[in-house]
Formats: sequence, C-alpha cells, structure tokens
Amino acid sequence: MPFSGYVRPRKEGVVLLLLACWNNQVQGPAIEPYTGAGQAPDVVVVTLDTTRADHLGAYGYAAAKTETIDKLAKEGIRFDQAYSPLPLTIPAHATMFTGLFPYHHHIRSNGDNLLAPEFVTLAERMRKGGWATAGSVAAFVTSREWGLNQGFQAYFDSLPEDGERNFWHAERPGNLVVDDALSWVKTVPPEKPRFLWVHLYDAHFPYKAEAGYSGFAKPYDAELAFVDDQIQRLVEAFAGRKVVWALIGDHGEAFGEHAEATHGMWVYNATQHVPFILSGAGVIPGVVKEPVSTADLSPSILRIVGQPIPPDLDGKPQPGSVTVPYSESYQLSERFKLAPQRAVVSGNLKLVANPRPELYDVIADPNELTNLAEQRPDDVARLTQLLVEKGAEPPGKSNQSLDPETLARLAALGYVAEGGGSEEDPLSFPDPKDYLDIFAGLAATETAPPTGGPEAALQQLQAWSARLPGSFELRQRQVAILGGLGRREEARGMLEQMAAAFPSQPRVWVSLAGRSLEDREPEQALDFARKALAADGANLSAQETEVQVLFQLGRSEEAEMLGLRYMEANPRNYGVAALLGRQYMNQRKLKEAERFLRVAVSATNPRRGARVQLAVLARLANVRQDAYTLLQDEVKEYPANRMARRILASMLGEDQRFLEQEVQLEYLAGQDPDNVPLQVSWAQSMFNAQDFRGARKVIDKLLLQAPDEADVLFLHANLLAKEGKMEEGRAVFQRADALNTERVRRQEAEKGAK
Repeated sequence: MPFSGYVRPRKEGVVLLLLACWNNQVQGPAIEPYTGAGQAPDVVVVTLDTTRADHLGAYGYAAAKTETIDKLAKEGIRFDQAYSPLPLTIPAHATMFTGLFPYHHHIRSNGDNLLAPEFVTLAERMRKGGWATAGSVAAFVTSREWGLNQGFQAYFDSLPEDGERNFWHAERPGNLVVDDALSWVKTVPPEKPRFLWVHLYDAHFPYKAEAGYSGFAKPYDAELAFVDDQIQRLVEAFAGRKVVWALIGDHGEAFGEHAEATHGMWVYNATQHVPFILSGAGVIPGVVKEPVSTADLSPSILRIVGQPIPPDLDGKPQPGSVTVPYSESYQLSERFKLAPQRAVVSGNLKLVANPRPELYDVIADPNELTNLAEQRPDDVARLTQLLVEKGAEPPGKSNQSLDPETLARLAALGYVAEGGGSEEDPLSFPDPKDYLDIFAGLAATETAPPTGGPEAALQQLQAWSARLPGSFELRQRQVAILGGLGRREEARGMLEQMAAAFPSQPRVWVSLAGRSLEDREPEQALDFARKALAADGANLSAQETEVQVLFQLGRSEEAEMLGLRYMEANPRNYGVAALLGRQYMNQRKLKEAERFLRVAVSATNPRRGARVQLAVLARLANVRQDAYTLLQDEVKEYPANRMARRILASMLGEDQRFLEQEVQLEYLAGQDPDNVPLQVSWAQSMFNAQDFRGARKVIDKLLLQAPDEADVLFLHANLLAKEGKMEEGRAVFQRADALNTERVRRQEAEKGAK
C-alpha cells in the first residue's frame, strides 16, 4: 500500500539537536487552565499502542525518527516516568479514559469485562462540557464491543476483514485511522471545540514497515516513524487553532527482556514505562521527573480545559500532584497458576511484589537487572505498604462471557481470555521467577516457528506441563498441535484430561462438545455443553452449543424456548440469535427471523451465514442496497461462503453489473471445475461483459468436457457469431436447439411419470 503522500523529508541531526536542547531546558512545567474566556481549546488525544518510551527521540533514543512527537514534547510537558497500569490494551485504555485503576473499573484483562456504562469516560465529560466528540481507532481491542466508545458522538472502528495485515488481528494502518479522524474534523463547525481520540496500533507485533519506511535497523522503529508521520498530519489539520495535545502509550513492548517477547504477562519497564506528553494550549513546557500514571491523563486534561475533576478518581491532575503508579497482570495466574504481577513506584524505586519481592532503582537501572530487595528491606516494607493501601483485590467474576469468534480473535492477538478457573488465592501461587526458562521458550515461539517442528514443540510442552501441572494453557497448546498434526484422538484425550483437571473451566467442556459434534455424537455434545453451563451458566459459547445441538437432534421446540430464554437474559447473545434467525427462516416466520438476524449481524464478527439470510429478506423486501452490503460483507469475512457468492452473482446479473458478477462466478467456478452449468454461467457473464476472449477459453474447455450440452453449444454459437463465423454459428445453434428440445421433452415426461 503506497503511503508516499504521508512521508515528509527528514533532516539528519534533528533528533540530536532536540536532545541537546532538552538537556538545557528550564525545569518549570505548569498548567494555565482555560478560564472560559474566548474559544475553548480543542483536545486531541493520541494513544500510541505498544509504544516503549525509550524508543522515541524525546526520551533519548538516538535512532528514532519521531520528529513530530519530539517537537510536541519539547514545546510541552514530558513525563519521564509514566507507567501503564496493565500491559494489555482494553484495561489500559479504560484506565486512561476513566481515571480509575483496573481494580476499580473491573477490566483486568483483554476480554474479561467490558467498560460498564456506570463508569463515566473523559469523552462523556467533554461532551457534557460542550465539546464535539469523536474517536477513530485501529484495532479489534478498541472496537465499540468493549465499551470504549462511551461519550463519542462519532466512532470510527470499521476494521478490514480481508487485508494483508492479518485477518484475525483486525487492524488498520494509521493513515486510514487519521483519514477518518480528519474527515470528521471537517464536519464540525469552526466555532465548536473538538475532542478527538486517535488510536494508532501500527507498532503492535507483528512489525511490518510500510512502503517508504525502509532503512531502519528495526522494523519496530520504522513503524513508529510511520506513526509519527500520521501525527504530523493531525498537527497540520489543526494548524491555527488552540489545541491541547496529549500523546500517551497504553503499554510498551518487550524484546526479550525478562523472558518476554511482546507484552501481557510481566510488569517490568519494557511494557509499563510509556510515553506521556502534554502540549499546546495552556501547557507551560518542562520535564516532570516524578512518577506518574496513565490514570492521570483524564484529570490532567480536565484541569487544562477548566472542567470539574471528580474527587473519587485514582488519577491526579499533572503536573504537581503526587501519584503512586500501580501496575498489574494476572496472566501468569490465569494461564500458568503462578503468582500474579503487581507493582508500585515511589520516587526512583519500583517494587514488583512476587513471593520473593523485587526492588529496582528505575533511574539507575531502567532495565531492572539488579534486585535490591535483600539490601533494602525497609524500602521493600514501605512500598509493600503502599501496595496494600491501594486495596487492589484479585479479579472477581467476569461480566463478559465471550463468544467463540471473539475468543478466536483474542487468541490470534496472543491473548488468552480465560484461565484455569481456579478458586485458590492467586497470591499463594509459586514465584514465576523459578520458571523463566519456560517463559523464554514460549517467548521464542511467539516470534518464530519452533525449531524441530511441531513434534519437538509437543515434547517440550509435555515436559513443561510436568513442571507446571496447574497450567491450563500449556495443555491447551498441546491440543492445538495435536489437532494440527491430525492426531484427533490424542487431542480429544488431552481435552478429557483437561476437563478432569479443570472441571470449573467451561471452555474445555465447550471444546469437547465441538469435537463430539465433529464425530457425529450429538448426545455426547449436549452432555458436554451442559457441563460447561454447570460451570458457568452465563457462558455464551456453551449456550450457543446447547441450542445448536438441540436443533440438530430435532428437539426444535425445546431449542427455540431455550434460545429465547438465553436472548432475554443477554440480548447480545449473537450466536443464539443467529440460530433462532435461521430456524424462523426455515419456518417461514419472516418477521421473527428478521428480528433475530438483525441482532446476529450487529456483532463485530457475525456468524457465518447470518448476513446471507438477512440479505435474502432484504431482497424479498426489494431493499437491494441492504442486500448487496450484507452479501459483500459476508464474502469479505467468509470468502468460501458459496451461497453468499451465488446470491450476489444472481443479483448482479439482474442489475446487469456483469463485470462484478464475473468476479463472483470466477471464484465459484474455480472451486467446482466439474460443474458444467456453473462454468457456463461464468462464461456467460464474460460474454455479457463483452470479454469474448475470456468466454472463448472457458467454452473451448467445455466443448471437450460436455460436447452435447445444449447450453454450452448455445453460448458457443453466439461466440462464433461475434467472431464473424456466422454460418458455423448457425449450424451449432440448430444443433443446440435440437438438444434443448429433447431435454425439455424428457423433463416433462419425467414430471408426468411422477
């Protein structure tokens, strides 16, 4: 994808010059709040996904090409020690926009909870204060599905389903995110202040430099250079207006430090030390050396724009307030039954509260290589007390049961949304430092295929499982490898072992139900689905499986009543809605079918076929554009859905859109080369589009494959006429007409016999 229009000329030495200026900068950052006189300032918040502070020029990284970010930092306030509360996107953003730590807004992992409506966001406060509000986001984990759209009048989160950049990762490059943001800006009257959130995800693994960004030793740095150019576009678009700029990282990225390849499990600086920059209207430049939290973002912006700051926020307005940054990750507990990661920062000291505590001087030792805990027990005790005072209880029950498709998306991003379901106190689990070799091995597989192939990986996982018998994930990975090797019986046996070891984990029971359906054992599948529901009655995957199996067993009335009950309890139960919609379509209850199909297709990623069924209803109602949109979206997400392509091809033919019809028929014909009527339809679409050469290639093959097929000969005759061979065409036409007459006579005779 060419982005040359967004690449600006770079001057060598700019970064070093700016760094030299910062070294002599006056240390006097402050805020002059907007008092209500004159035009209120615009506010632009740019969240930099997966961005390490130490890879930006403003934070001393000489190899950076981040001139726009660096300039905003030089002209504003740079927070040198800003910390994310959690190395995962959804909870980190929830903290930034609510000013609450994860144990207060209750999102403790990607996918465990959504941001509930009772938590007031910065966008809601700004909208109430008179600002026009919009968000433009880049990834599945910031889509409206998670509640982060609260308060935004416009929210751009349409994600590509068939691009080059990982279907399941569902991201879009920063230039498209900024395109949407700038399109919205043009719709806002000039006198209206704007609050805009732009989420840039490009630095997230896998790192892939965009066209025009070569010459970087590290693709990650190339991604950040591209991000910087998108921020420059924003700066240019707001030129001449009073603007408050906030640039902030949601979390960082590990490059192998502490046995971590990316992010999610640990709370060391690689993933928790993030950039935080305030610049523009009302900001007096300077550098803040004291620790701050990304929870401070919302109250800081509210102070700048002169809006009330709620007293019950965890975050404090910066600069000038004292914050004790808090970080956590319970991934180790949920995935491996090891002690969770919890940390606090005070001054230059950071405590990581493992069973054997770790204390680091993050100024002298930013890579956290020297544990000072034994040398400085008083500081360990002091910071431990600060942690206790936070009152951060371990995660409770999720308010969000995920459907199978959402789980698949999170898994593709490297996130495991459900753990082992243990009722034990996670703080009593073993110290993860004793298993660093396992995590180093797992980290290596995240960035490259395992050496020795899947068999070697399987053996390694088995050895690790013996050392960590409580790890749900290590066994789950074995199931995936066994399935990939075609060893289905062994995979099912492993699932049965997991069910015995983790009976309170609904996910394993749902997996067993799916295997039973594949093995044509619906009664067994129903039993497994109900065991999943016994573990968690609100589990959407289990509910969907139960209803699906009942329909397959012919117990339709029971399935329908159960499905309606589940929909009443959770109107966002998209899988059950799709099943009910299909059932009502089969019963010709079209109003009921439409009601549930509309729910089903409102999901971020609807079930396969739900849009096709709704398109059929739209076509019957002659709402053709809706039908087209639904079918085109279905084909993008599920390219192999032949029914969608057939209906789409039929509609395109009706509307004489033959070039578009040809695309659909070419795919179908390629999937079924022995289907003569389908091949004829493809050739006919090319003929109608006046692609006579293409039609001729197909017809010549069909003349060898089906020389006595009337439809083949009819099209052959028409092609001969187009080729100027009128006499030959007339003879072929007569033969085709005779064959067709015989075919019609035979069909009528067969009909009469019945």
